[in-house]
Amino acid sequence: MTIGDKTTTSETESQQRGKIRVGFLIPSLIYGGAERWTLDLARFCDSSIVSWIGCVVAHNSRTDFQLLSAMSALMPVYHDGLIQKLGSIEATSRDTAIGRLLQGADLVVTWEVDETMRPILNRLNKRVINVAHRNDPISLRPFVGESDFLATVWHQNDRVFGDDHANRVMVIPNGIDLNRCFPIQSRRNMRDIWHANESDLIVGYLGRIHPQKNCVALAKAIRESKGNMKGVLYGSRHVQADKIERSMKAICGECVQFFPPI
Repeated sequence: MTIGDKTTTSETESQQRGKIRVGFLIPSLIYGGAERWTLDLARFCDSSIVSWIGCVVAHNSRTDFQLLSAMSALMPVYHDGLIQKLGSIEATSRDTAIGRLLQGADLVVTWEVDETMRPILNRLNKRVINVAHRNDPISLRPFVGESDFLATVWHQNDRVFGDDHANRVMVIPNGIDLNRCFPIQSRRNMRDIWHANESDLIVGYLGRIHPQKNCVALAKAIRESKGNMKGVLYGSRHVQADKIERSMKAICGECVQFFPPI
């Protein structure tokens, strides 16, 4: 497998075996966009080319166990002292799990590399595909490996690794599989769920209810519209979600509704 203009020896050996062996080292498995991206990558990559051998979740942060279960159906997943795979659970240390799940990889796919994850990657000494989903300038710069393949989902994000690395960043926009994105409920049924009329203008939000997402801006837009606009928000709840919800309702009343992720 060639990425950019490089092909590694281990990748060539893997090609001879027929597949590239790939593992994940990720910071979390909460119900967010980057985590969903990871799961979809594992689900829909060409299985005739890629073999997923394991996933290590670096931090014992809040985890969505639906995502954890879905990922462990595809490969062994280490999280918080346990390796899970197809319903089986095994207690082990993180270092042991890293050796078992990632040492045999030809490539390690990762994102949001930090001070915990960089030493792990350095110790593994594997080819790394380092992906950025954020766009705040240079915040990931201290943890970029000189041999990392750098990728991001949007051209405005190419500075997140630092200006000195911007020319190395490959932009691969997120896409939508039109074969999987189609209505499964009628417009009328959804409007009944949202207590909305046909004439109501619905503004939808999908994502974490998190301060980074500036959900309050939606409430301000509804207030300024002075019309029949309503906000519908689906997403997992950060620890500050209750505060965000109260703030939004203080701005536009009951014109916003919150639903759990689906």
